[in-house]
Amino acid sequence: METTESPAPQPLPKPRRRWLLMSLACTLILACGIVIGSVATTHLLWNRLVYNIQHPDNVPNLVSRHMRWRLGLDARQRQQLHAILEDHLRKMNAIRADARPRIVQELDQLRADISAMLTPDQATRWQEGFDRLRARLTPPPP
Repeated sequence: METTESPAPQPLPKPRRRWLLMSLACTLILACGIVIGSVATTHLLWNRLVYNIQHPDNVPNLVSRHMRWRLGLDARQRQQLHAILEDHLRKMNAIRADARPRIVQELDQLRADISAMLTPDQATRWQEGFDRLRARLTPPPP
């Protein structure tokens, strides 16, 4: 009778070190979330800023709503605040109306001066971009 010797037991394979791969994947996911959140927040704030510039009549409502929440104003205080804000907004619109022609003239001169130093192709691109930005950020005449 032959005795069969069993082969020597094989050592168990070392567990793979997946922690590095998992750490990298988690870091990548976190970075993507941060980038997406930052872009979305910036886009939202930019659109809100542009909207408020283009619709300055909405500012008293926004300010009074914020102050009501922040300071806990009662109904009478909110009405008084709203009246004060509207009064000052009318005055600021009058100042803006007086200054608007000078600002428009200065912006036109800025556009022309920068266009003069550029090549024709650059000037065309500059003027298109400037006009788009100006249309978004210039409030309508009061």
